Amino acid sequence: MIFVALALYRLFKGVDQNLAVLMVILGGLMPAAIYFFNVLNDAAALMLVRGADFLSVFEKSQRDALAMLFLNLHGQRFVAGELSFTGLLLPQYEEKVSNIAFPVLTGEVAFMLWLVIKGAKPQPLDAQLHCRRLVRLHSWRLSISRRLNRLRGAGTG
Repeated sequence: MIFVALALYRLFKGVDQNLAVLMVILGGLMPAAIYFFNVLNDAAALMLVRGADFLSVFEKSQRDALAMLFLNLHGQRFVAGELSFTGLLLPQYEEKVSNIAFPVLTGEVAFMLWLVIKGAKPQPLDAQLHCRRLVRLHSWRLSISRRLNRLRGAGTG
């Protein structure tokens, strides 16, 4: 996932480097951290079920309840991944928000694919056209400069 974000950064840094950096943070580093902590929840549930020596102070039912807590936290990764904390703060609205967010996420994927396919085509640099534009700009500046000099000369006489 991080490698895809870095490849997209290289692709889009010529367009807008600040947005490309933001894309790497939000699209690569943050989901990687969320996945890492999600694996920690799985490991904690597994450790509780296996019953290590230091967990002997907890009864079996308490360890099972804690294991279920960590397994339920595993499902909250999707909430954190979508940057929507509705499931945690307002669980009664979670289904409504999910129904609204699904088309948005589908559109986001379609937009991303469109950017990758259409936006990745570099425009060829026409050196002659570029030189002609520079010559025109230079001649325009010279004509403006001459006019200003004439106006200054007419104002002093």
